[in-house]
Amino acid sequence: MRHIKRLKSEIGLLNAVLFYYFGRDRKRGDTSLIGIVLTIVFVVLIAPVLIALLVALYAKITGGYLNRYYIFSRKRSGEYELHCHPAFGFYYATPAKFFAMREDAIRRFRRRHPDATLFAVTTTLQGFYKRNGYVGEPVHRKSIKRLAGRLSDYILILCNLANYRQRNKREWQFAHLIRRVNRTIPHRYVIFEQTNVCLYNKTGTFVRRYVIMLKKLFPLGRRSLLFGVHQFIWHPWTVYQAWRHLYGRPSWRKVVCIIIHYWGY
Repeated sequence: MRHIKRLKSEIGLLNAVLFYYFGRDRKRGDTSLIGIVLTIVFVVLIAPVLIALLVALYAKITGGYLNRYYIFSRKRSGEYELHCHPAFGFYYATPAKFFAMREDAIRRFRRRHPDATLFAVTTTLQGFYKRNGYVGEPVHRKSIKRLAGRLSDYILILCNLANYRQRNKREWQFAHLIRRVNRTIPHRYVIFEQTNVCLYNKTGTFVRRYVIMLKKLFPLGRRSLLFGVHQFIWHPWTVYQAWRHLYGRPSWRKVVCIIIHYWGY
């Protein structure tokens, strides 16, 4: 009987110790889980809103605020850069609404700075700029700036609630835009410059007159045929000499092909 009582007492002590440690750990686990959930909620939902409001307030104070979707900043060169920055972090912008807000921001900037140069750097709107006659220049950034730019694009894409829709049966809109950011080099597009060298186009912005003229009259292939490595006199002559050196004198059919083989370019 004495051994049974002792065994019961030891079992009771062991149960008490296990309950103390594991029960306490369970409570700690519940508390830490709640803390993790609250942290995620703060980072994902609250932090973007607070940061966006602070940046918008700073832009409002310094005069760089245009509307609730766009701000601008002044560069050391004296030019101005247009930034997409929703004032409340999360937003719902369909393409029609987005471009309407963009045009409104450009008109407001023009009224304030009619003689300034405004440009934008983008990866997701390059097709829009090309369709409307803009000529872009690739922007090569260092690794840190490139990473920061991509993160900024990711946040803008994910904060737009209109992107959470299916683009087609296989792909969501936000996934399509993120893949475009990963695969595309950012380009710089001059939206408008001083009025004495600019032309007002149908999108409500300014573009360079001579750039559009050169692009239409002298595309890349035509410039290459006139001035480049495929120059219509020099290139056939060098190909003819190379062919004769490697294979002997070509026939008249091959000579015709050597002369006109790059004209389609």
